[in-house]
Amino acid sequence: MKYIAVCLLLCFTTVVLSRRTPEEWKDRKIYQILTDRFSAPGSASWMPCGDLTEYCNGNFQGIIEQLDYIQGMGFNAIWISPVPEHTEGDYHGYSAIDFYKVSWHWGTSQDFFDLIAAAHARDIWIMVDVVANHMGIGDISTYNPFNQPEHFHEYCTIDDWSNDWQVENCWLFNLPDLAQENPYVDTELCTWIDWFIKTFDFDGLRIDTVSHVPKWFWEHFYAAANIYEVGEVYTSDLDKIQSYIPPMDAALNYPLYWAMKDAFIWGGTMRDIANMYRDEKYRFGDGLHLFGNFADNHDQARFLCDKDSWTLLKNYIMLVLTMEGIPIVYYGTEQGYDGCADPNNRESLYPNFDTNHHLYLFIQRTHQFRDLLGANFLNADQIERWQDDSFFAFTRHDMLVCSTNIGDNNNLQRTITYHDYTVGTVLVNIYDENDRVTVDTSGITINLISGEGKIYLPESYMG
Repeated sequence: MKYIAVCLLLCFTTVVLSRRTPEEWKDRKIYQILTDRFSAPGSASWMPCGDLTEYCNGNFQGIIEQLDYIQGMGFNAIWISPVPEHTEGDYHGYSAIDFYKVSWHWGTSQDFFDLIAAAHARDIWIMVDVVANHMGIGDISTYNPFNQPEHFHEYCTIDDWSNDWQVENCWLFNLPDLAQENPYVDTELCTWIDWFIKTFDFDGLRIDTVSHVPKWFWEHFYAAANIYEVGEVYTSDLDKIQSYIPPMDAALNYPLYWAMKDAFIWGGTMRDIANMYRDEKYRFGDGLHLFGNFADNHDQARFLCDKDSWTLLKNYIMLVLTMEGIPIVYYGTEQGYDGCADPNNRESLYPNFDTNHHLYLFIQRTHQFRDLLGANFLNADQIERWQDDSFFAFTRHDMLVCSTNIGDNNNLQRTITYHDYTVGTVLVNIYDENDRVTVDTSGITINLISGEGKIYLPESYMG
């Protein structure tokens, strides 16, 4: 069956492989999409989706129609949810039943080709979410290419999340767990990912449920894919994450995510963020540039669910977009979505493509000046200039980032004495060019009014 699918798919186009390297991914800024929830073309997009437990009719063509919206915010990469045919009703796609078929809910194989081509024409790269841990619930005898009982582990539940054997062998959410130690499963997963990339020529992988699969398998998978991979290792344990790198290029930065949520939402301190960065930099060095720093995602309650504060959210987004790593923003964050537990954090974005929303403009402005610094910014380490319970500041190249967790209606002043700016340099707040501070012999005096975060650049960048 799979070989017929390969022949049919290759008839659509002649593919020239790009095989983007990890180093090339350093300048990417990623917008995360659940394909079903982002954009439904035509009349289906006039009203928001009513039942978030069902399909909402988003598809590849809908993404194509909104590339202006994505690019207008400054993003140059899109992470899309899994592509294969999946258990009917699972709108998210993380439950494949045929690895070699594109889900008809998202469109045809040609539609997928068209999305990648349209994105590449704008220098937007496509990252595809893939799952090698499990398949969907259903009749496994009908699945492709894994359709025999020996292709799966015997059923068991994960009762102890500290037990690596259970995590790697038992069934997550009752999903049939693939047995990578079976040579057929090992080989076929590697054959599939090589075929998938060669066939569609997309640019990177986000890999789901990494810690639920034996580490040795990822070495095989990485060699077969030969493309940038960022893995979901769902933990704050840096030892655990480090054990997967290599073979993974990087991980989604859950430790930093929880440090920021603690500082901005749960009563923690800005030192949590500063110290987590320090610990990660010590462990991963320049490899930290490849980690995925994220603002919200499809598995966590949105920031605004936990904390009703635009000001704190902006501080959080600002750090995601400027700290070392590849920034990832989950669709809807730019429109102030506040969904809580799944599926409420998976709202339909349509029809809310408001390019004048203050969060959309905030992200756009931050990207504009990040891009202005170019490779100087991307290759620069962040150098801590201040940390205390309420204030964290660092520089990357000529950019000074100042963040706080004091929240709305509170003010803060700090004088930064450890810096590299020349006395007399005028620094301008990129979010308000009337807000200027001159470096003097005492340092840089920063005033954060009503809990706002600020990014300063020398006035020579203002044009």
